[in-house]
Amino acid sequence: MPATGKRLTLQRRTPGEGPDAPSPEPAAEPGATRREALALSSLGAMAALSACGDTPEQAVPYVREPRGVTPGEAAYYATGFMLSGVVQPVLATVREGRPVTLAGNTDHPASRGAADPFTLASILGLYDPGRETAIRRDNRIVPRSDFERMLVSARARWAAGAKLRILTGASTSPTLHRQIAQLQAVYPDAARVQHEPAFPAGAPAGPRLGEARTVISFGADPLGPGPMQTVEAGRWADLRRAARGGAEVTRLLVAEAEPTLTGARADLRLPAREDRLEILANAVGGGATGELSALERSFVAEARRALRRGRVQVLAGDTLPDRLRRRIESMGDVARPAPVLDYGETLAFDTLLSELEAGEVDTLVVLDCNPVQTAPGDIDAADLLQRGGQVIHAATQRNETSLFAEWFLPLAHPFESWSDGQAGDGSFVVTQPLARPGSDLFGPHEVLEHLLDQGGAGDLESVQETWRDRLPAPFEASWMKAVHDGIAPGGPPSSLQNAAQQNASSSEGGEGAFEVLIRPDPSVWDGRFAGNIWLQELPRPLSKTVWRNAAQISPADAARLSLEDGDLVRVRAGDAAVEAPVSIQPGLAPGAVVVTLGYGRKLGDGEAEGRGYDAYTLRTLAQPFRRAGTVEPTGERADLVTTQHHHTMNGHHFVRTVAPGEGVEHCLDTGASLYPGWESGEREWAMAIDLDLCIGCNACMTACQSENNTPVVGEEEVDKGREMHWIRVDRYYSGADENPDIVFQPVTCMHCEQAPCEMGCPVNATVHSDDGLNLQVYNRCIGTRTCQAYCPYKVRRFNFHAYSQRDPSEPEARRNPEVTVRARGVMEKCTYCVQRIQAADITARLEDRGVKEGEVVTACQAACPTGAIIFGDQKRPESAVAQAKADARAYDLLAELGVRPRTSYLARVSSRSGDAEDEA
Repeated sequence: MPATGKRLTLQRRTPGEGPDAPSPEPAAEPGATRREALALSSLGAMAALSACGDTPEQAVPYVREPRGVTPGEAAYYATGFMLSGVVQPVLATVREGRPVTLAGNTDHPASRGAADPFTLASILGLYDPGRETAIRRDNRIVPRSDFERMLVSARARWAAGAKLRILTGASTSPTLHRQIAQLQAVYPDAARVQHEPAFPAGAPAGPRLGEARTVISFGADPLGPGPMQTVEAGRWADLRRAARGGAEVTRLLVAEAEPTLTGARADLRLPAREDRLEILANAVGGGATGELSALERSFVAEARRALRRGRVQVLAGDTLPDRLRRRIESMGDVARPAPVLDYGETLAFDTLLSELEAGEVDTLVVLDCNPVQTAPGDIDAADLLQRGGQVIHAATQRNETSLFAEWFLPLAHPFESWSDGQAGDGSFVVTQPLARPGSDLFGPHEVLEHLLDQGGAGDLESVQETWRDRLPAPFEASWMKAVHDGIAPGGPPSSLQNAAQQNASSSEGGEGAFEVLIRPDPSVWDGRFAGNIWLQELPRPLSKTVWRNAAQISPADAARLSLEDGDLVRVRAGDAAVEAPVSIQPGLAPGAVVVTLGYGRKLGDGEAEGRGYDAYTLRTLAQPFRRAGTVEPTGERADLVTTQHHHTMNGHHFVRTVAPGEGVEHCLDTGASLYPGWESGEREWAMAIDLDLCIGCNACMTACQSENNTPVVGEEEVDKGREMHWIRVDRYYSGADENPDIVFQPVTCMHCEQAPCEMGCPVNATVHSDDGLNLQVYNRCIGTRTCQAYCPYKVRRFNFHAYSQRDPSEPEARRNPEVTVRARGVMEKCTYCVQRIQAADITARLEDRGVKEGEVVTACQAACPTGAIIFGDQKRPESAVAQAKADARAYDLLAELGVRPRTSYLARVSSRSGDAEDEA
């Protein structure tokens, strides 16, 4: 935040503004410096200090209305959230000084309004009560002046040639790169080291999917969780839509060990251990096929046919060795799209480890990462840190690394500080704060400015200095436009090489009955989200487990070892072992076991402390993602909670699949019903969900939870079937367990025209509106749960306890004030985001017009990276939802019941039959 006399250029937006909107006027001078802000002990209260227009106001009731704040009116700010080095462009909603929800920036080409679950849930970190607020030395709170005095002698040593190392996660921030270059110019032996444990090469290089007729994947998962998911899913959805316009359907052939979201959408999927992928790739490239199984030969034949037709992109998994990855990706004639993201010049992580072991490092600054937790198991990072001279750790929370650091600096949350970086499409984003940090919190760039003896400069000044020569003149107007729009001009040069893409460590196997695959967790990633309760309770897309990690094995291996879900096994790799509950995963290659990172925490992130097992102990520096090992039953059971217990459709057609160009017979329910009809009003709100575009990413679930104040109930309550999500994403298997088809289906309240719940409610708490909404009147509900029993879709939730009141991890300051917080003993369910409908209706009435097409966007619809969810007024023939319902693929779920749901589906399109061309 700025020092006295500097200008706060936080830029507010209104819905519908685009990059071409006129630049706003400069904000007024701030009324207080950062050091004059309240030093609040509660982080939730600090987060409520808004950045609306002028300097954020105090989070206390006010008598005189502050400038820039209109009670009851939301303010919107474009900013970003960096995940593994890639900025996710977001638009934040701030109400009365409180950031409450995030959504993708609709004007940014990388997101187009969509967002992934990690980004949507990151708002909770701003209110985390476990955040640190004080500078510590040897675990004792000290004033900032002590830290500044220490740096005086440290700078003298660095100037004399002592080694200074800055350890960070992956970052595409031009400001960070500039500051590192300044450090290296001032101190002869200063260097940055990058440690991003989720990626073998240190960071994602950029988008992978191009304009191909066929994509052949060997272990790659571009549609899976991670920093590139939103960009890749959007590209993939564009290809699917183009096929409907007459273009050729893009086919997806996938060979992989564990089922992924990409494999679930494959037209042809082959379960294969990772150590078989090189053999398969050689065969596809023209090698011998004699040693292949019948299924493998079939896959190779289909891949060869595709290569002969041309316009083929071949992808290789990031965890494969470099030599193999390069050879595989050279087989296609469609290259990955530009750009390559810039992570700056860095030293290799193993080089730092060698320097620490030799005692050569004078000062190690660990900036917002946790190497003691995330270093491979064969590295004693704690011991190495103690050899590293002076260790300074900057983080939002004290964690395992903090125990071995002399100095701890409390770091501001990304939504409390200025920064910049690249989005997945290579464009730059200037990220602005949404809240004012406490007086002793450091911004990430402020930490580096202190190392440079420029402690008076804040993050704002540092970022502005970076962009002063990059933006067109006049700078002030260009700067405000870049901040306001959430996208800055410029991109990486076409010749830019990704310095972070160093040679990946070998993933070769060894002796052992099992191939142990070590992967980031779909819910907590590499562990950085282990304290996020939304993500902990978010079901994993395929296994549907929550709150802890499991060891996934194939049905064949489970039968051979006499194991069931929840049985405890010991997974051993070399000298390391972990004990984990088993989750049997159809489609997993026999002989492979998948373990996930981010759990088994010993300090920090209170919700995850001691929960699950620590898979980092199974990694080695040479083999971080695949090792040879064994799986041994222990004879004991462990808790393993899942939200879905039925995995097949049992002969029903919940998810319908059609061939390209075909439709669904008897698609929509228009037959007779025993229930009386409703007179339609001037509008008919309805939803359509395109299952051909759904990838099962769960973004809709997290967006709904954030928008509608959906409570978290905890592992014990979920185990009783009491989860409270208003929308769920069902996952079904069909076919043999060895290699089933995997389909996803988001299920929300259907807002039935003849709703059984309305017939059964004894107190008329669930009623029908004239525009077709099934409404829930909370203050009428007496909790009989009759409506839940009557609902054929099982989408109603009951507050068995006062979930919203008893959860300290989500303070009231975060909640959306537009949505009622439900009390114990009442039912709740999806409302089609009725608060958004009402806001649009009020605006339209004030402007003496009707609600426009596309003016109401539900939270789930906005978040969906593929645009699978369509919402609008079906009474308008030209509306997107009316056209979707008129599509030949449209059908109602459980249409035979005659309840006439307002939510319908579009059947999934599959070309699994393949090409009829014979193999030459």
